[in-house]
Amino acid sequence: MRAALYCRVSTDLQEKEQTIQSQVETLRKYAYDKGYEVVAEFLDDGYSGATLERPGLDRLRDALRSGEFEAVLVHSPDRLARKAVYQGLLLEELEKADVRIEFLNHPVDDSPEGKMLLGMQGLFAEYERAKIAERARRGKLHWARQGAVFTGFVPYGYRYLPRDGEPNRKSGMEIDEAQAATVQQMYRWLIEERLSCRAIAKRLTELGIPTCTGKTRWRPSTVNQILKDEVYKGTFYYNRGQSVEPTRPSRQNPYRKHKLTGRKLRPRNEWIPIPVPAIVDEITWEAAQRQLRENSLYSPRHNTHHSYLLRGLIRCPRCGGAYVGGFARGRRYYRCSRTEPLAAKDGCVVVRGVSKLNPWRRRSGAPFARLCKNASC
Repeated sequence: MRAALYCRVSTDLQEKEQTIQSQVETLRKYAYDKGYEVVAEFLDDGYSGATLERPGLDRLRDALRSGEFEAVLVHSPDRLARKAVYQGLLLEELEKADVRIEFLNHPVDDSPEGKMLLGMQGLFAEYERAKIAERARRGKLHWARQGAVFTGFVPYGYRYLPRDGEPNRKSGMEIDEAQAATVQQMYRWLIEERLSCRAIAKRLTELGIPTCTGKTRWRPSTVNQILKDEVYKGTFYYNRGQSVEPTRPSRQNPYRKHKLTGRKLRPRNEWIPIPVPAIVDEITWEAAQRQLRENSLYSPRHNTHHSYLLRGLIRCPRCGGAYVGGFARGRRYYRCSRTEPLAAKDGCVVVRGVSKLNPWRRRSGAPFARLCKNASC
């Protein structure tokens, strides 16, 4: 009998620990013992079983009617899907395609009792997933109220201090002296020199100071976030935001490993304050907030002298960035918001003046020539 293998792991940690490879080896051994011929393998690394939008599963479903295999081998029902409804849908598709499915730890037969037991196991898997998530959430809230720090991203200027298995020690954060000096310099540039976030990001980029990810290009939004974050005056807030579906994802990808990539702020009364070492004093932090408000008041983006009807409504076909309006030398135009070198990671590139890479001649009075890797942009 020709058989196909399907394996799935739901987290990046399992992927790094090569759990999916252990599934593949176990299924190959099972097929060898049964005398099956493995003709295809479909793998989903780091995809949740709570959704059907998985690249390996889609390839498996597309190949059902090709007649390439007669059976599908899966380690357990929860590897196929974590929801009972999705399990039933997939099993119905396999049955219609005359393809049998075999689970290593759950023999399946066509009797009503066997189908009932399989459906009950799917319900138990869905219930277990919900209970694990709820216990993890409540446990983190409990320890956060005791002063422990739980965060997937440590703010710039700090290092994470794990418990290291010590029962009486709480996880927390300590100051990174090198990054903390950069943070203090940013506050001085803002307060003393009254620089904008864009000017601070440009200066940091020119100095070659690395970001928290090791890159040397600073974005104005990153600088603005650092200058506004209350953690630098000694208060870290847990349970501040919640993960939601993004309203307008910049890149349309049907196979996103994590669906809830957007963030939404919770009401402030739900935030849990945790004291941490301060990098700047509260007087400096308050002075920075006043200067940020003043910079925002006189920012060019608040200039309402020109109206751009399509601003924010049209997007770049290459990078997904929103088009914004601009005015220079008596001409108004639209450009991708990611053309700014400080803000663009991989988007469009603005070339000011005449460039050898520009295939078009510069028109008289044109403020700049725009060069993009995609000709349709």
